[in-house]
Amino acid sequence: MQEVQKQLAELESLGFTYKKVDTTSSSGFEINGIPVSQSTSFGVRYEWTLPQQATFQAAFGPESFGKKLVKIFKKEIQMDDALFDDAVYVSTSDEENTRAFLSDQTTRENIAALVGDGGNIVVESGRVLYSISEIMTPAQGLGMVHFVKRAAG
Repeated sequence: MQEVQKQLAELESLGFTYKKVDTTSSSGFEINGIPVSQSTSFGVRYEWTLPQQATFQAAFGPESFGKKLVKIFKKEIQMDDALFDDAVYVSTSDEENTRAFLSDQTTRENIAALVGDGGNIVVESGRVLYSISEIMTPAQGLGMVHFVKRAAG
């Protein structure tokens, strides 16, 4: 974890900002004051603000049966990388710049590992968001540092 902290400090020195947001929520209902149903959803969102706008906007998430159905009606970027294409669903309105970002093999491997752990990554304007159901591991932290540096250009 010390290496992740070192990398985050380096990003801050380059003009990036970073914060962690707890997205845990509970819901349920009662009948006559008696709890009938209780549900808790655990989550953490990590947010990086880039020193300048990213050259693309996209979302990366785990490939699922539902996403495969969406592909029938909407074209998705395919990178001719079977491991990446089978593991990651890419949603973007800027195919050219997103494809250029994904041209780096290490970036694709990082994204596949991050979404394979159940995470979702969103690049919008000058921010990168990484949402996951638990605290980020050191490997995920280093993967996101690489991702954020690449997203910033």
